[in-house]
Amino acid sequence: MTNFILCSSDQAKLEQGKISQLDIDVSRALYRLQKRFRFIDFLQVVSTKQSDFLVLVYVDSAKLLSYNELAELNVELKREMKKEIRILEVRASKPKLIQELLLPVKIVSHSNVWLPDGSQVLKVSVKNEDLKRLGDSVDTLKKMVSSTLDTQLFIEAS
Repeated sequence: MTNFILCSSDQAKLEQGKISQLDIDVSRALYRLQKRFRFIDFLQVVSTKQSDFLVLVYVDSAKLLSYNELAELNVELKREMKKEIRILEVRASKPKLIQELLLPVKIVSHSNVWLPDGSQVLKVSVKNEDLKRLGDSVDTLKKMVSSTLDTQLFIEAS
C-alpha cells in the first residue's frame, strides 16, 4: 500500500468486480490514517457503497469501536477523501448501526414500533437541535437505513 500500483491479486479482483475502485480508495485513506488511529489495525474493510451524498464503509472489527472513535475517524476520512463518510460495523446491532449512520447526531432513545399490518418501524429520538443539523439529509438517511437494514426508520425530535 505504499504506492498506487496494485498487486496482481488485487488487480485481478478489481477487474473481476470483486472489489471496486472505491474500496481501494478507502483502504488507502485508512492506511494513511493508521499511525494516528491505532484501532485501524483491528479493522478490515468488507465493502463500500456510494449513495447520492454519502459513502458507506462496512468494516469488520476485532473490537467494537466507541462512539468517539467512529466520530473522529469519520471526520478524518472525510478530510482525506473529500467525501461524506460513514463507517458501519457489520457485527453491530441495529441501533448501533443507525447511530453510526446518524453521526455526529446522538440518539437519545430508540424503540421498535409494530404497525397494524405486522410490519415494524424503528423509532429514533434525537435532540431537536441535532435534527435541525441533519436538515435535508433526513430523507436520504431514512432511505439508506431502509435499504441497509431492511427496516423503516422514523426520526423524531425529543
